Amino acid sequence: MSDEVVLGIDLGAMNSTVGMMGTSGPEIITTQNGATTIPSTVALPDDGEPIAGKSAKQFARDHPDRSVRMLKPHLGEPITVTLGDDDLTPESLTAVLLRTLMQHTGTTRKGSVDRAVVAVPSLASNRHRSGVRQACELADIELARIREDACLAGVGYGYTIGDEANRLVLICDLGAATFDVALMGIGGGVHEVLATASDLTLGGDDWTWAIVEWLLSEFAEQYDASSASSVRNNRHTLDRLYYAAETAKKELSQTPETEITLPSLLTTSTGSLGLQTTLSRSTFERFTQCLAARLIEPIADALASGGFDSAEIDDVVLIGGGSQLPDVQRTISQAVGRSITPTANGTELVALGATVESGMIHGDFNDIIPLHLNNRSIGIETRYGQFEPIIERNTTIPSEETKTFVTAIDDQTSFRIPIFQGNNSIAAKNEYCGELTLTDISAESTGKLEVGITVNVDENRQVMVELHAVDATVSERIPLEELGYDHEFTRQVAPGVIARDRRLVPLASRTGSSGSTHGHSVGEVNHNQSSPAERRDESVTRSVEYPPTFEQTEARQRYIKQLIPVRDSIARTLTHISNSDIRSGIEAIARQLDDVFEAMNVTVFSPTPGDTVDPHRHRVIATTESDVPARTVVSVESPGYLMNQQVLQPARVVVSQK
Repeated sequence: MSDEVVLGIDLGAMNSTVGMMGTSGPEIITTQNGATTIPSTVALPDDGEPIAGKSAKQFARDHPDRSVRMLKPHLGEPITVTLGDDDLTPESLTAVLLRTLMQHTGTTRKGSVDRAVVAVPSLASNRHRSGVRQACELADIELARIREDACLAGVGYGYTIGDEANRLVLICDLGAATFDVALMGIGGGVHEVLATASDLTLGGDDWTWAIVEWLLSEFAEQYDASSASSVRNNRHTLDRLYYAAETAKKELSQTPETEITLPSLLTTSTGSLGLQTTLSRSTFERFTQCLAARLIEPIADALASGGFDSAEIDDVVLIGGGSQLPDVQRTISQAVGRSITPTANGTELVALGATVESGMIHGDFNDIIPLHLNNRSIGIETRYGQFEPIIERNTTIPSEETKTFVTAIDDQTSFRIPIFQGNNSIAAKNEYCGELTLTDISAESTGKLEVGITVNVDENRQVMVELHAVDATVSERIPLEELGYDHEFTRQVAPGVIARDRRLVPLASRTGSSGSTHGHSVGEVNHNQSSPAERRDESVTRSVEYPPTFEQTEARQRYIKQLIPVRDSIARTLTHISNSDIRSGIEAIARQLDDVFEAMNVTVFSPTPGDTVDPHRHRVIATTESDVPARTVVSVESPGYLMNQQVLQPARVVVSQK
């Protein structure tokens, strides 16, 4: 054995855990105070040296403008976070946390840390995984393997129970930012992932923010809506509410009610205004029932994908801080139809599984065989915007598949292939990863020229895409992570924003947030629910005006997305109609449609030929030779749409090749 150390890291959105192989097997590293987790908070004190962990969380209480939490969901996003005078990327901030985790193992390990196994959400995008790799590189750690949270928890659980009997295990991981589900077969030294599912916008932190909203409604009831608005808009007081809510949530996991005391939240001309109230578990569960309801669909999705019935499950294992909530445990137990399996170290299972996999790399385990899946389909956009998978979701990896396509028009001399990852039949609703272009192919009539597309996924889910003309020597092969991502276009966000909302939407929209990466209508469940304050006591008239919940926002987005093709079709039709009466009638319909868009805060934008391509606002559908510089818009096929200043659908453009 060498002195090389391979760490197993549970890189959590709220807390992180690290393990390493010891003399008697995998060990979870504890702090001097005996804790097995450290806060995933990063701060930048006045001296300019970034810190992470417990000291950063303590610093954050007094300096929320110089600290940030909930970084993990933003890895790979083209944003910067402003801390003091510095604009930092999520990857560079996460690297600080990773270095702190390495220091955390310093008194235990013998040798240098060279590699690590790191956990990510089950349906983490290729961009997110690339962000994890970049953070590891900045921390001088080689990413040995990247694995899913719930799947690693299954490996850790398999290690703790041994391999005497074959078990069908359902792992449910409600972390701070995501809810991941994995169905695994464990036994005989084989840990096989049979199916996975996720809700990437549901996490334990949503329950915390629901309490924050309830506290604001209590404050408004005791005083007035204006005072509550002042508290909401002050970052320091909002953080005080958050920490109080975090404590209350933990206490309600153990006791039927909790006292919340927050003195001096707001100073007015008449004096200081504070809040003292009691929150019962029953009230808490009532205004978070829409969150608990969203736990059911990913479980059903994983069972359906794996082809199993809930009656076949042997063990139901809950992990993640959010899984300690009684209502969460009750909801999952009722959904599966069996009791939750007790585990002594549920919060450590992900890190334990990562450490077991690090031991496999190091040669400590030769009798364990992990079999993992590709969690999201990888494919291309075909004609009419359909998504055609090349490698299907839940395919065992490593894997390689090839499909053959034909040209769609006569004398086509180039072939442009947009690449997507996701599980929706509409390409635009999946993650756009970039495109490959095959040029200088022989001109043929429609359907005559065949083009092969090969997708290869290795055990780390690194994807290689190859495009080649059948019976020709022309081909292009490139790693997926090198396609189309342009980090020259970045957004700046405040640390309070990234802490409050991983989707960068207004704070109040967090409560009851909903979403699904599967294209299912999870957002339709209770999307007409009132705000938490109104649900708490509908007999009381409130003067607090709440923004739309995230469920309502997503419902509006789905509605507008159905209308966009109608508007585009009307616009194309008008270019071919000369009859004035017919034209005026269609224009009247178009104006009514535009009125709906305006009421929904939707704006239409169209790039101007000569503009530089913006990958966030433009979708390149074709390239052409032109005298203008490369990456310049030559023509626009259809406009783009913004909703609340966020891109709902990018404009479809043709750009210059040179």
